[in-house]
Amino acid sequence: MGFTDILLPDDIRNEKLLKADPLYDRLDKKQQEEAVAAAVQTGESYAAWLRQHFKEGCISEVLLALDINVKQEHVPNARLSPYSIYRIKTKTITLHVNIIEDLVEDLIKITNEISYDELSENVMNVILFHELFHHLEESKFKKASKQYQVKVINLGFFSISSGIKALSEIGAHTFTKACIGDIERYLNITTKEVCEYEF
Repeated sequence: MGFTDILLPDDIRNEKLLKADPLYDRLDKKQQEEAVAAAVQTGESYAAWLRQHFKEGCISEVLLALDINVKQEHVPNARLSPYSIYRIKTKTITLHVNIIEDLVEDLIKITNEISYDELSENVMNVILFHELFHHLEESKFKKASKQYQVKVINLGFFSISSGIKALSEIGAHTFTKACIGDIERYLNITTKEVCEYEF
């Protein structure tokens, strides 16, 4: 999924994420709904925890208080690289700045009354909140992907279950929107404009 998918309505984005998961075909409709609901609840509860402990919600202050490092890197193969990566062992969020810069260059063409620098900062904040969720699920709470299990092998009394990786992304998007608020307003962009523009 691309960055601008966060602008999609929650139900459409969540369904899109879940459909991309390898375990999607093993879920019936009820299980799909339960899995998404569990991930959404996780994102909302982590955001509630954050608001309780960090009243201002300034991402830089939160990262500093939680001792999370942020570094910037240029990556050579932008097409295959994500905007950022969180590494649990070093408690580090790595921002791939050249990929983010390309994104901001595209987004600035369809925004109104916002400077390049402000848009760039806001895009970075969205990405940082997203990665903060992954830090919280790895180091403080339970991973969203493991909050709903699916049987992948079932041999009578013996069965093996697996978590659904897409639930971590659904939780992260929910968390980010709960922390920032209306993303369209925050980036001064609309879903309609994004859909009409070819990235």
